[in-house]
Amino acid sequence: MDYNHRAPGRSGLRFSSNDRAGDSMISSRLGLHRDVVEVIPQTDLWAENVRRRTLGERIGYLICDEVQF
Repeated sequence: MDYNHRAPGRSGLRFSSNDRAGDSMISSRLGLHRDVVEVIPQTDLWAENVRRRTLGERIGYLICDEVQF
């Protein structure tokens, strides 16, 4: 999903928790790896998005993978 969004030049924010690739990483079965914001119980997804946008980061999409665990 991230690859498809990035292909036309969009940038986004990725969240995950307990991925098989380790902390602050997300991986696919195809072997792709990307950095992520590691989610812990205190993580506020909205606040992280607002903080980064306030600092000038362009965020066109959010991906939240495995955060339900």
